[in-house]
Amino acid sequence: MSKEYPELIFVAGPQKGQRVKLTRPVAILGRGANADVLFTEQYISRKHLKYEMLSDGPTFEILSKQGVWINGKRYKAGKKIILETGDLIGLGLETQVLFVSAGDDPELALFSYKESLKEEGAKDAFGREIKHEEEKVEKESNQPEAVKAVEKEVSQHAELDKKEKEARKTKAVELSPSERIEAERRARRRKIAIGLCIYFILIIIGAIILKSIAKPSDESIPMPLILTNSQVRDAIKAEIKRTPNIARMREKLKEAISLYEQFGLDESKLYECAHAFKEALAYSGQNYFDDPKYDFIYHEVLKKLTDVIWKKYTQACLWEKNKDWARAEAQFQEILTLFPEEDSILFKNVLKHLNRVKKIRRKKKREIKRPW
Repeated sequence: MSKEYPELIFVAGPQKGQRVKLTRPVAILGRGANADVLFTEQYISRKHLKYEMLSDGPTFEILSKQGVWINGKRYKAGKKIILETGDLIGLGLETQVLFVSAGDDPELALFSYKESLKEEGAKDAFGREIKHEEEKVEKESNQPEAVKAVEKEVSQHAELDKKEKEARKTKAVELSPSERIEAERRARRRKIAIGLCIYFILIIIGAIILKSIAKPSDESIPMPLILTNSQVRDAIKAEIKRTPNIARMREKLKEAISLYEQFGLDESKLYECAHAFKEALAYSGQNYFDDPKYDFIYHEVLKKLTDVIWKKYTQACLWEKNKDWARAEAQFQEILTLFPEEDSILFKNVLKHLNRVKKIRRKKKREIKRPW
């Protein structure tokens, strides 16, 4: 089995679209000719970053005095940062790089990043708000053909009427009484023909609108926002508030250790174990355990739970986007089972996705039974 490596995906700047795998345990990133990962933007330093795979995770040390922007926050030279999938790095003036951890799916990470750009108030790696351009051309291209036909027909007849009126004004003196009567008859017939044409076209437009209302497309049920890796991670790691109580702390810690010893990292028990650890910390009044062994187990369980939920969430959103409704529904339902924290932003978001998929599936079943 081939070894998996972290990957850098250039999402903005002169190298947009390029991808680089960090196959070495230590690598220099910069504009210099001897850099292991070469940047082409002139405002990036020759030795800008140093990558190193440590026991804590993929670590980037900032070597340049320019510093580095990560998820909208600037870090100065000498700082060491541990990155996770979905983190966005900004260097120079334009270059932005999406980081993907070893073992994670780059396509899912890139899909999640692109979806996050559609959010209201979305920001880039430098903390700048992303402005969404109005898709005027696309809306015009999606305009019904019947509407275009009406506009064209009305415009043509308006132009003909204008010319005819001008001609009547200049030649009114030259027409005889019989010619004037015949001209007025032709004008009335033309108006009747135009009216009938517009009437039938409006009937066609009304039929199209009624059909679209009777059978709304999948896009008529808007897809909820897709959370980023950081939002999912923060939701899972959110602390619990409790009044300090030593007896309750010991009880919850004993419960957490018992779950870990009995089930290990079984994903069906990860949330229950992590929640027991959180309650033990809350009752202790601290944000860490006095015994490093318990602290290590707690963070191991929390990391495993985050990885499981994130992969299932991104896969479910991808199935939803690809209209694989059955698998998307099953996956979203599984996430709610594995993470049943109803007040969490993650739970609420997954529930919105699940309800949308269920509505679309019910609608499609009705359409199959009633094809007209």
